[in-house]
Parts: sequence; C-alpha cells; structure tokens
Amino acid sequence: MLDEVYSNRKTLIRTFFQGRFNILPETILIVVNTWVGAERFDRILAQLLKRIITNLNIEADIITDALYYKEKKKHSRNAMICIGHKTLAIEYQEKGEFGLKPHETTAEVFVENQRPIAFIYGKGVKETYEATMDFCENKMTIFLDKWASRFTQGKKSIQVPSNIEELLSEIIFSMSSIPLDVRKENNQKALSETSELKRQLQKYKFILMLSLSAVLAILSFLAFYYFRGNFGVSVTIFLAILFGIPAIYAVYPKKKE
Repeated sequence: MLDEVYSNRKTLIRTFFQGRFNILPETILIVVNTWVGAERFDRILAQLLKRIITNLNIEADIITDALYYKEKKKHSRNAMICIGHKTLAIEYQEKGEFGLKPHETTAEVFVENQRPIAFIYGKGVKETYEATMDFCENKMTIFLDKWASRFTQGKKSIQVPSNIEELLSEIIFSMSSIPLDVRKENNQKALSETSELKRQLQKYKFILMLSLSAVLAILSFLAFYYFRGNFGVSVTIFLAILFGIPAIYAVYPKKKE
C-alpha cells in the first residue's frame, strides 16, 4: 500500500500495477453481498470503511460473500466486517450465533476463533447506513483494537477520523450508480431569487394598478358630479371604481388558472 500520494502519474500507475493479488492474514476483509442492491448501496459504505482503515495504514480489501465462500478456508484467519444482512450474517443467524436477528439494525463486534468479526446491517438501506455510522463512531475502535491485539501485539495506534460524513459524501459522488441531481443545491439560490423577483414584480404591478384605479375613480367622480350634480351617486361610482378594479385584478388570475 502506498504511504503517500505521488504527483507523477507514471510512477503511480507503475507502482499500482506491481501490486499483489494474494490477501494476507492480517488484511481486514470487508464483505458485501452479491446482488445489485449490495453493489449499489452496501459497496459504497464498504468503500467508506476501507478508506478509514487504509488511512490508518492497515490493509483492507472489499470482497463479495460469493468469493469468501469459495475460498473460506483460505480466509479463515482474516478479520471481517460484513455489511448487509444478506451477507455472511445469514449463516450466523441460522446457526443462532451471537444472537443476530435478521430484521434488527445491528452494528456489533464479536470474536470468532481469535479473530474479530463485525456485522453491520439493517432492515433497509437507511437502517444499514445508520448502522454503519454507529459502527464508525462507536464500534470501529473496538474492532481495530481486537485486530491490533492479534496482529500487532496491541501496539497499533488507532484513531477514527471525525469527518466521516465528508468522506462518505465524496465516495457517494464518485461511485453512485444512481443519477444525482448535483445541480439542485446550486440552483436552489437561483430559484429563490427568481421567486423573490416575481413577488416584487407582482407587488409593483399591484401598486401601479391601485394608482391607476385611484386616478380613474377621481376622474369619474369629478365628471359625474360635474354633469349630473349628484354627490351621493358620484361617491358611489368613485368607491366602485377605486375598489372594484383591484378586486377584479385579484380574482381574475385565479379563475384563469
């Protein structure tokens, strides 16, 4: 595993492709199920765990449960973190071991044959995410301490990062197979400004309409009073025009919609 990030692309690629394919006994296996739901959601959470673990200079690999079952004896010494209730958790649920239940959110660490093993799952995607956050914040240190006591004689310094949510956001945007509306947050301000502008225009239109109504009402009052001399009727016409036009303006758009 590289201890630093190389700026030289050729050096990085050459070093990467000189890597080995075998999994060492001290490597922590992060196991996900073999189906599209696990690839879409659980693997993203697995990538989060892998980044946290490898940033502590600890080897970690993500594998499917199908591969694990195929090479079960070969990986019998590896510490494991199983994400999703359909992974290896089913086997332990059927055996009644560790008190695992299929429809309860779980983020627990156990010891099997002197190796730490953790189960992270919930009854749905949201619950599995919540279980993963619980594991990262409260159980990962326990898990890594048990791993360190076996492979490093307890001398490994372990500190889980505090920016877990930021790491997860980066991974989601880089890995998600679901179209993400990345413009939504950026456009929210523009949409808000557009709505505010529309409100301001409506306000100014209403003020202009009130002004015109007042002018028409005054002219109508003066004209009717001058030609007919009836003050009461003139006032009635004045009020009808002054309040009638704004009322029609306010109601008409609603009827039109």
